[in-house]
Amino acid sequence: MSLAAIGAGSAHAAVGDDVDDSCMAFSQDAGTTWIAQAALTYDTSIHPIPGEFAKHSSFQVKNTCDTPAKFQVFTGFWSVGGDGTAQLRADIDGKTGTPATITGVSTSPDDAKLLAESGRLVKDKPVAVNLYIGLPAGETAQSFSIDPGWGFFLNEVAPGTDPGTGDGDSGSLGGSLSGGSLGDLFGSGSASGSLGNASKSQFASAPAVVANDR
Repeated sequence: MSLAAIGAGSAHAAVGDDVDDSCMAFSQDAGTTWIAQAALTYDTSIHPIPGEFAKHSSFQVKNTCDTPAKFQVFTGFWSVGGDGTAQLRADIDGKTGTPATITGVSTSPDDAKLLAESGRLVKDKPVAVNLYIGLPAGETAQSFSIDPGWGFFLNEVAPGTDPGTGDGDSGSLGGSLSGGSLGDLFGSGSASGSLGNASKSQFASAPAVVANDR
């Protein structure tokens, strides 16, 4: 799905295409150290309970290439044990995302759900991201495992435009997403068809957390 970087510090493809994964850098120590996605850590000690969300991970992310892009958080290739139901949420730059509900096991990139996206990220402009796992208020199943299958992508935007707020350089979560409104895409339906070429390796498989284990 990702396109190989062309030249040093760039990964230009075309507006709407995904930028190479190597253009994403992550930090979990307030920008002191920048790491690859594979090195991110997750809090597996959390035990989500009905009606609440627990923070699974927190980090900053930046676009290290010259190509302006928006950062997107998906869920895909998830796994929820037994008859349990989980909810996932991604907040970007302090803006609360809308939860997506997942059940069973996802085996195709076509299942992917878009949780949140940033505004336009220019090179080396970081934005804060928080990931949450929760349970619906009426959930009665207990002690089932949840692997959320977080997926992180950069999607190219036109120079000088912001996919969300239109302010040119904002890192905040905007009011609309490519292909539909936030209400249309958050927590329902499938992601854009471009993710049909995504591989399972692009969705983080963190150690599963156990729900409502108390």
